[in-house]
Amino acid sequence: MTQPFPIDVDDWDTETVDSLNEQPESQKLEYKFSLFSTDENQSKQDWHDKIEREITAFANANGGIIVFGVTDDGEPAPFEPPEHDISLSITRIIQNSNPVPDIAVPNPIAYPDTSSSRVILPVRIYEASRKPVLTSDSAIYMRINDSKEPMSREQIESLFVERDRRQQSVRQLEMEINRLYDSINGTSTALRVHSDTPPDFHELNIESLKQVLRDNTHLYSKQSTKDVVDRIFDRIRDIESREVFVGRYYGGVIDDYPQTEQKFNRDQRQKLKEEVELLEGDLEELAQLEGLDVKLDIS
Repeated sequence: MTQPFPIDVDDWDTETVDSLNEQPESQKLEYKFSLFSTDENQSKQDWHDKIEREITAFANANGGIIVFGVTDDGEPAPFEPPEHDISLSITRIIQNSNPVPDIAVPNPIAYPDTSSSRVILPVRIYEASRKPVLTSDSAIYMRINDSKEPMSREQIESLFVERDRRQQSVRQLEMEINRLYDSINGTSTALRVHSDTPPDFHELNIESLKQVLRDNTHLYSKQSTKDVVDRIFDRIRDIESREVFVGRYYGGVIDDYPQTEQKFNRDQRQKLKEEVELLEGDLEELAQLEGLDVKLDIS
């Protein structure tokens, strides 16, 4: 299903805002008239608590976007921005949530109206990698359809089960990355470029790494992490293609290689080493983004 609005809030502009009147609030979208309370009878703290509940509810579900400066009907209602960095207004609200939700706050959208200083602010909330996310008063909410709902005991238990499953998948991923690191930097002969024998792809066991990456489905909830994982799969495909190429050579399918068998093996070992080094670099970036406990040299 095509997303009706950009999921990356940095891509939002006035044209996006103008299209919101065709998009009702939903599982992924919430409208707020202002970043600040407009109700004289509502305290600042009560308003902050309300916004915190909205943000944590999205984090406990599949993530989403809250647009500040839009009516419930999706009509623009730009507000006066604070004098300080506008992102601070959001981060202060969730600073005592546990764990603190991961959000993206872009530059506010200057909306043309009678007061040129007024803005609209879309804020993206990412699905939490550690659930449940509790509010500062230890309440737990989840986004269901177009509203936040207190979580039932059964829903909370389900989140803990899912968290345990995710933690197990992460541990398996860490083990596979460490195993690959040992293969690259240990006694394995797979990447020795001066050997005249065919590369030993079996020692790398790329298939196991590929499987645990597939099992860690939460890695796709954040775009920056997803981009790195996609690159890792590209590296894996390059290595798999090289293994097929070497197999075809020794299977007699490729019989016009211009060099000797020894030269062929050295060429393939050198290319495999380069491909594995690229893979290792992307795994280091993934480990840094996700805080993985691995042996890779993360600077």
